[in-house]
Amino acid sequence: MLFIDPQQASAQNDYSFFQYTEPYLPDTTGNIYFALDNTNFFKNNEYRGTIATGATILGAWFRPKAVYYPSKQLRLELGVHILKYTGRTDYENISPWFTVRYHPTSAITLIMGNLDQDENHMLPEPVYDPQRFYTDKPQGGIQVKYETVKWYADMWINWRQMILPGDPFQEKFSFGAMNKWTLLENNTNQVSVPLSFFGTHSGGQINSGPSRVRTYISVSPGVMFNHKTGGQFLTDIGTNDNLFITTGPKDDTISPFSKGSAVLLSGYVNTRLGNITAAYWRAHHFYVPFGGILYQNVSARYPGTSVENRELVNLKYHFDKLITPQTHLGFMFDLYYDTIEKKSMNAAGLYLVVNFGVVPRKTLQ
Repeated sequence: MLFIDPQQASAQNDYSFFQYTEPYLPDTTGNIYFALDNTNFFKNNEYRGTIATGATILGAWFRPKAVYYPSKQLRLELGVHILKYTGRTDYENISPWFTVRYHPTSAITLIMGNLDQDENHMLPEPVYDPQRFYTDKPQGGIQVKYETVKWYADMWINWRQMILPGDPFQEKFSFGAMNKWTLLENNTNQVSVPLSFFGTHSGGQINSGPSRVRTYISVSPGVMFNHKTGGQFLTDIGTNDNLFITTGPKDDTISPFSKGSAVLLSGYVNTRLGNITAAYWRAHHFYVPFGGILYQNVSARYPGTSVENRELVNLKYHFDKLITPQTHLGFMFDLYYDTIEKKSMNAAGLYLVVNFGVVPRKTLQ
């Protein structure tokens, strides 16, 4: 399995090593081969203050699977996803893995079953916490991806919990769309406009559970600029700026905010020894349930507590090394400063992402 270049398809993303999707191999039509996706992770969050609580997460997930191409346009995957935290005797998650990928054209991909969630669909960190790549169970539902030189789109529904009549719990799903339009691109410069839409829903038409119906939606337009320096050490510089608008239920017990807004301004430099990003975050009544906890105006540390405004400055160093064509080593160290509570925080992580496939030497004729 190989890794795609996220710069070709998406917004600038700090977690380029969170990928596992293999390239399409139509020449293996008629054959079954074995593949393994594996992410090993260590993450230590030293968070302080009213909003976020720190934690250390260490473990790995494994996904052995069989891959079969009935035709050049169709790929089937069948396997199992296993998540295990180090230091615990039980398994956090064991679930079947089944995916059908259909390519009617070179630009369109239809996915049913378990979804392609490389880099968490390229969603901004305040909307979708990158840790969910290795802590959440695999997404499942329907996904459509479209990719040309000028437009990249990823649209999906992740069905988290289905209900039948009489079930004492709620239907739960998330849904989103990530778009990026490239307005200008030449040998040195690229200007693009990303637009992300993400929502979560708990309820259902036949919902008989005691909890109330909740729907949270966030919309994030932005603008990106990337300049290739042509240097051997300093390779790229750029900016990535986003505006966030959020909505949620009124009179909710989880969040008192039915509407919110935020802005994230960031600039980065990419070098041969890693990438450095400096960013400024300002939020008012902002709450997205799946977002990074540091960015929220609703406390994860003290339930029922919230703040009117949230302001952070941060500096990130991320390193992504391709050890072999199938193995990525990722390292990250993030510094945060809460300008309102006057508190400094940090997070560090180490990741080893291994993906490989054993492909038959000869295809069946």
